[in-house]
Amino acid sequence: GAQGGPIAQGISSLTATASRPFLQAMNYAQGTVTYLSSIVLDRNTFADERDRYEQSFLLMLQHSAERSELLAENDRLRALMDFERQRPQYTMMPAQVLQHSQGLLTIDRGTFHGLRESLCVVTKDGVIGIIVRADWVTSIVATLQDAQCRIDAMIQRSRVRGTVHGSTTDLSSLCELRYIELKHDVREGDRVLTSPDSVFPTGFPIGVVQSVEYDPGSIWKSAALRPAVDPYSVDEVFIVLRADTRWDELAGSPGETQEPAPLADNQSVQERYAP
Repeated sequence: GAQGGPIAQGISSLTATASRPFLQAMNYAQGTVTYLSSIVLDRNTFADERDRYEQSFLLMLQHSAERSELLAENDRLRALMDFERQRPQYTMMPAQVLQHSQGLLTIDRGTFHGLRESLCVVTKDGVIGIIVRADWVTSIVATLQDAQCRIDAMIQRSRVRGTVHGSTTDLSSLCELRYIELKHDVREGDRVLTSPDSVFPTGFPIGVVQSVEYDPGSIWKSAALRPAVDPYSVDEVFIVLRADTRWDELAGSPGETQEPAPLADNQSVQERYAP
């Protein structure tokens, strides 16, 4: 008993000394496992947080795009309302563009809404074209990029008259002002407007002269025009149902009403608007 105490202490001290490296190794291994586990857990946590941030960022981008689109639409509709309010002499119907295809627009108004062929289609920036087919709830508009569209026009600066013809292809945005007398002054940069002879109300912008062309042996010259409005960039248009004639338009006496006549059944659009 009494002699066994020192022996037990010695054995215990020897055991502790011998096991110390093993304990240190176990602690190191445990610490390594804990460290690696924390790395894995932290990585998973970071990946989850990254996914959440990406989703939040995409949602913010979507909301920002929607907000920008709503603001743009609001500004566009306000401009359209101002355009209609500033022209009380015109009775106009707004319409939404449903489709753009090869120089033709499809709008969401038709005979059910009182539309018919030959009515004028405009925006606040200028002429779009003419209705060439009116169905029950939709209509087809021939733009200045279509051969069916022909409009009587004049040069704003000199009042020189001519006829605007569609470009016949949607690959070119230019149209052409034809039947200009050789003696008349037409210059690059001249603005072209609808004339009093047109089915359109007088003074709507059609385009700007890009170049003047002379055909040898012809009694006429022509001018290439860049349209005032790109028909492929519009979402809303106005159909002019009625235009009260003013004295300065020289289209009749005061009080008369200028209203486009419908196309005859036996006439094509080209025949109706041929000069």
